[in-house]
Amino acid sequence: MTLAGVLSLVLLANLPRLLPGAALPRWLTLPWLVSLVGLLATYTRGAWMGFAVGVLALIPATRKGSWLLLGGLIVLGLTTLAGPQHLRQRFLTMGDPDDPTVKERVYMWRSGLTMWRQHPSLGVGPGGVKRKYESYALPEAVKKRTGHVHNTPLQILVERGVLGLAAWLWIWAAFFAKGIGLLLRLPEDAARARALVVGGMAAIVGFLVGGLSEYNFGDSEVVLVAWAIMALPWVVKEKEQAPHPGPLPSAKRGSG
Repeated sequence: MTLAGVLSLVLLANLPRLLPGAALPRWLTLPWLVSLVGLLATYTRGAWMGFAVGVLALIPATRKGSWLLLGGLIVLGLTTLAGPQHLRQRFLTMGDPDDPTVKERVYMWRSGLTMWRQHPSLGVGPGGVKRKYESYALPEAVKKRTGHVHNTPLQILVERGVLGLAAWLWIWAAFFAKGIGLLLRLPEDAARARALVVGGMAAIVGFLVGGLSEYNFGDSEVVLVAWAIMALPWVVKEKEQAPHPGPLPSAKRGSG
């Protein structure tokens, strides 16, 4: 799951730079495709869904290559269906309520909501799920102990309450508001800068969607990559606002 989370972030962040009119050399497409195969090989369905939604999020912000993004997703889905049986089964059971792992997640979410209802404002405190989950586990659940409830917003809600969830959501709202504002100010011919901003936002969309079935915010390796990618649009912003140096003063003749 950690590998899948990192791969999804990196793939989405770099995807706009591989589209027509972008600045990345075409030979970098090959390692990108190899990494995409690696994402499929993790069999992590939450990361798959995050990647797919991240690609779809790129379409409105991409002037060139929108058809390529949509067509690529369709080809990827068909390739997965034509792949090995276990891979095809994982793909087809993503939303199956009778799938054992899906069913177990639903049990965790129900238990998590029960915990939150008893501590709505501030939650049960950091690490509270690990300490108290056993008392709230449903009788039909297989796992009676866990450190998280396989859902990032719910985990934040359970351990930090409504106030903590509001603060957590504000992080992402502020990021997307600033990113969209920067994107609107960038000129059309600033291909590299636009790809950096759009890729960063798409990667975070994938990260947040992936967090609906995993607690990826609590995975240090994944969240560190997410923080680094979130910083990239601010690099563009700094360059955009930096004053351009004027012409060097000409040397006075006859001085000395």
